[in-house]
Amino acid sequence: MVSYRFGFLRQKAAYSFVGGKIVPVPEFEVNKKSIASWAHRDGFLYPPIGWSEEEDGKPVPNSKRPVHLHRLPASHQVDIERNASAEDRRRTDANFIIQLIAYLRGTWLQFEDWFFDARVPLDGKHNICHASKTAEHFISHAYQEWQKWPENAKPRFVTTLWMLNRAPSYQWDWEHFVVEYMVLDACWRSAEDLKLVCGRVAHKDRINRLCEIFNIQQNVDLVAEIVRLRNDLFHESLWDKCQPGTASSAGSFHAPLNLRRLNQRLILALLDYKNDYMRSCWWSMGTCIFGIP
Repeated sequence: MVSYRFGFLRQKAAYSFVGGKIVPVPEFEVNKKSIASWAHRDGFLYPPIGWSEEEDGKPVPNSKRPVHLHRLPASHQVDIERNASAEDRRRTDANFIIQLIAYLRGTWLQFEDWFFDARVPLDGKHNICHASKTAEHFISHAYQEWQKWPENAKPRFVTTLWMLNRAPSYQWDWEHFVVEYMVLDACWRSAEDLKLVCGRVAHKDRINRLCEIFNIQQNVDLVAEIVRLRNDLFHESLWDKCQPGTASSAGSFHAPLNLRRLNQRLILALLDYKNDYMRSCWWSMGTCIFGIP
């Protein structure tokens, strides 16, 4: 068995799943109070302020700035029954599990001794509600399904989950859109790894193709708008026909959010967890029930 501490998950929850368990760390309440003392009211935890120092320890004038890398204290520990190989420096199995929890909770989690490199959404970036037993069923199913995947596909999918969980850390709508489209492309690659799609398919047709394969609801007009925004941004550096960072339409404001909700359903489809939520409307902003298939 291998064990790793990670954070920060604000809910003092424990989960048992096939192949392991997750439990709160003994100092959970202390760490939770520490997080609450410097969490922003917008639901994010921002990097602390750092500065350069002279050799004698004196601060360098005009060097204060938000640090690029920062860590969070642990909230939970994950225990994996399967021993990791000495070459697995990325802790692939354990990372997969904590990214699944982050996916469910709409947050971004990291091992205690690993760094974050942006603001951290503490929760609320996934418009679902679920019971603890559902979470345990989902994690068990997903872990067993993922273990059947080709070896080179498994760490790639963990990175896909990590990027999906990290995406809300970007503050501009066009930046968020870029990362969500990266996740979409990575989901397509995973579908190729699993031989669920084959042949060359143009980017403009991939969303509709994935929705067709996985029986996810389709919205042809909305997909066409996402494709237009993607092409203009990637090929002409334009966001909704304007310079990125300037005012844009309501449609472009909602585009990264719609794409995110689609990606959240594609994750389930790739893990063969085809519940009612996966088949629900991904362009709706309402909260959905996340149940067992």
